[in-house]
Amino acid sequence: MIQVSLLQQAYTWFDERRFVEMLMRLSAINSGTHDTVGINTKVDLYQEWLRSLGFETRLFPSTEYGNNLAAVGEGEGKVALALFGHVDTVYPVGSVSQHPPRIEKDQLYGLGTSDMHGGNLLLTEALRFLVERNLKPYGKVLVLLNNDEEWASMHSRPWMQRLLLEHAIHVGLEFESQEEWIRGINVTVGRRSQSAYHLTVRGKEGHAGLGEGISAVDALLFKLLRLRELVAQYEGMSINITGLFGGGDGMHYTTRAGDAGATVSFRATSPQEYFKIGKLLNRIVANEEPEEQGSEITITPFNHTPPPYLPTPQISHLAELGRSVAEELGLPFTTGLKGSTSDANAFADVGIPVLASLGPMGGGDHNATEEHILLGDPLREKFAFVVGLIDRVCALWKM
Repeated sequence: MIQVSLLQQAYTWFDERRFVEMLMRLSAINSGTHDTVGINTKVDLYQEWLRSLGFETRLFPSTEYGNNLAAVGEGEGKVALALFGHVDTVYPVGSVSQHPPRIEKDQLYGLGTSDMHGGNLLLTEALRFLVERNLKPYGKVLVLLNNDEEWASMHSRPWMQRLLLEHAIHVGLEFESQEEWIRGINVTVGRRSQSAYHLTVRGKEGHAGLGEGISAVDALLFKLLRLRELVAQYEGMSINITGLFGGGDGMHYTTRAGDAGATVSFRATSPQEYFKIGKLLNRIVANEEPEEQGSEITITPFNHTPPPYLPTPQISHLAELGRSVAEELGLPFTTGLKGSTSDANAFADVGIPVLASLGPMGGGDHNATEEHILLGDPLREKFAFVVGLIDRVCALWKM
C-alpha cells in the first residue's frame, strides 16, 4: 500500500524551475516528423538524462525519420512497465524562430510542450525521483521514445511492438497531456483509430461548353458525397476530407477536368467499424450516378493505426489503481475515451493494457501559437500522481 508520505515527498520534491528549463530547451529545437537533425538532437538529450539514472539505452536509427530511443532500467519488483512518448511534432522546420517558447502567467507556451515533451519530461523526472531515493518497485522499466508518432508511427510501430513482446511488458503508461479544462486527474482508457487513403479519379478532358469529356471533379464529388452518407450510418465513425484537387495547373476553365483527387481520413470507435472501412470504400468504386459514368477511381491506403480499443477488465483495473492514488491526493478522478489516436493503440493491439493522458495538463495541440501546459499546482499534482501510480501498479498489479 502506498504511504501518503510518498506522495507528499513527490509533491515537495518536484523542481518546477528545473522542469521548465528542460522543457524550454526542448521546445527551442525544431523536430517535426522527418526533421532528423532536430529529432536526433532531442533524442540525444533524453538519452543523456536516462543514462544518468543508470538506464541502459539503445538507439534505433532511421535515415528518413531519425533515431528512436529505448532505455531499460532494472528494479526490485516483478512488474514490467513500459513508459512511452514521442519526440516528433507537427511543425515544419523554421517554426521555432517564429514561435519561441515563452511563459505567460502560469502557462508555458511552445512547440511540443503539450504534445508531448512535457509528458516525456514528467516521465523522466518521475524516474529520477524514484532512482534518487532508491525506490525501484518495478521489475523492469522500458522507456520508449519514437520519432514518427505524428505520422501514425508507420515506421516505428513494428520496432515498438517487438520490444514490448521481447521484454514481456505487463502494463503500458503513456504520457501525452491531459486536457486542461478537466479538473483533477483524467486518464484515457480507450481510443479511436485512424485510417487515411488517397482517392484519385481519372475522367476525360473535353470542351465543357459542347458537353464533351468526362469531369473527374464531378465524379469525385458524387463519390465523396456517397461515402459520407455511408459513414453516417455508423455512430462511432467519422470522415475528414482534405487535399481536394482537380484539373491540374493551367487547365482552362472551359475544359472538363481529366483528373481529380482527395485525401480521406476515417476515425472508428470500435473494431467492428474499423474493419468496415475497406468495404465502404469498395462501394464507391462503382459509377452509380450519370456524372460518374466513364470515370475510374484508384484508392491508395497510405497511413493507418492499429484498431481502436475500448476499456478491458485489465484497463479498468489500472484505472481503479489510479483512482485510489488520486483520492489520496485529494483530487477528483475521471476516465474517458479519446477521439484521437496514439501509440497506445499499438499496445492494445498486442494485448497490453495501457493507461494514457499521464502528462501535464495542457492544450492548443498542433497550434504553434497556442500549444502550452499549465504550471504550478496542476503540474506538481500530476507529478505526484504519476509517482504514486507507478508505485501502486507495481505493488498491486494482478499478474
